[in-house]
Amino acid sequence: MFRRGVLSLGIGLLALPFVEQFVYRRVFNVGEWSVNRDGLVYLARALVLLPAAWWMTTPAPFLRADPRRLRGRLLALTGTQLLAGAAAIVLLNMVSPACTVALLTVYALTPLAYVAEVWLLLALLARPLRITPNPLPRWAVAIVRWVTVLSLLGPAVVMAVVMFARMNYVDHPLPPSRQSYLPPPWDTLLNTFVAQPGYRAQGPVWLACLLVIAHCLLRLRRGAGLPPRASE
Repeated sequence: MFRRGVLSLGIGLLALPFVEQFVYRRVFNVGEWSVNRDGLVYLARALVLLPAAWWMTTPAPFLRADPRRLRGRLLALTGTQLLAGAAAIVLLNMVSPACTVALLTVYALTPLAYVAEVWLLLALLARPLRITPNPLPRWAVAIVRWVTVLSLLGPAVVMAVVMFARMNYVDHPLPPSRQSYLPPPWDTLLNTFVAQPGYRAQGPVWLACLLVIAHCLLRLRRGAGLPPRASE
């Protein structure tokens, strides 16, 4: 089952950029309702990674730490994203200051839940590599894990800061003299040194993650030197 979860993680991470690109390039309407594309992305992320979150937290006796300990946290993060996606779709079509604040809160916090889920899944991915024959160096796997999470965390943090700042303008528009909801120095600082480096790193680290996952699957296959039960 664990190997199935690793495979699901690889398929999910491979598919997600294309799913997100598909959603953001289209306009979706249901009757008179506009379907929130961010909400659809939140739902897609949660559903695509759900099989990995489930199977990678099944009993795996060959691992030193029981992966079942992380199941509750991973399912909670998945459920949070599902609820946030549904809320974003509904709230977009409601006109009131309270609904706008609720929608901005969803925008601010949901990407952080996704980052936390990726962090935990990559932590589970690294565990069998410590006991498999001829594994990748632990420092290389750690670098891929940290850079992946940081490349997602930087833009997510900037998004949260901007959304919370935007709440100050729920009742009135942004003044014409302002081009951002943040003070100009902070806007430049966060975008230049936090958000943009994260966006630029996401492509390379996405490929690196897929290579680590492929290596893990190869090491976990039957005959790789582990007991037969380790291949599941």
